[in-house]
Amino acid sequence: MFLWWLGLAILFRYGLAQQVCKSSDTDACKCDLVDGRGVVDISIGKQDKTPLFDKVMDPGGYYMYAYNPCYDFTSQNGSISGLATLQYNDESKQFYDIGQQSGATWKNDSGSLKLLYTSSDGSSSSTVILLCDNKAKDNSLTAQGLDSSFTNYNFQFSGPALCPGSSGGGGGGLSGGSIFLIIFFVVLFIYFIGGIIFRKITTDAAGSELIPNKEFWFSLPGLIKVFRE
Repeated sequence: MFLWWLGLAILFRYGLAQQVCKSSDTDACKCDLVDGRGVVDISIGKQDKTPLFDKVMDPGGYYMYAYNPCYDFTSQNGSISGLATLQYNDESKQFYDIGQQSGATWKNDSGSLKLLYTSSDGSSSSTVILLCDNKAKDNSLTAQGLDSSFTNYNFQFSGPALCPGSSGGGGGGLSGGSIFLIIFFVVLFIYFIGGIIFRKITTDAAGSELIPNKEFWFSLPGLIKVFRE
């Protein structure tokens, strides 16, 4: 039984622990962070199908970019809709979908909060790095260009809007990790107490012999040491 719970703990560590937002990692507008810092709400985008940030120059100086947090927009020529991010050139009238608002996904990459967007045909994507800056007067967007994949465009979205606020409702409740640990230790306690009582009733065991799966527990420190190495 314990091995089952140990496997569940490992699954949580490498699976569920990767969750960024308490409710959903695919809410395009806000994220109630599982680490308890609060809610990052980017619903400051425009709702008239035009982008909040426009004419953001490419590092190479040829293309410009547009981005609208939370709400989708339509390209200037009306040919592309549902956009989160757009690459274009005014002179040549070229417009490229590099990220749809639908399917936006929150990620936490080594402590760096990001939003990922993918184009409608899946050929291009955008990564918007979210940087909290309480000292900034306004929010801003910087285009960082293509990464080494040559299909993903990086942006830095910074300003006070990216700082976690209170999630409300009396502190936002417990995170998924906290709930898991509470359940884990409650079940572990029941396992030990129940096992000791059962062995006391059904066997002549006494002292440490009452501990269920005693051999495993006594060998656990060694197993942990080997696992860490």
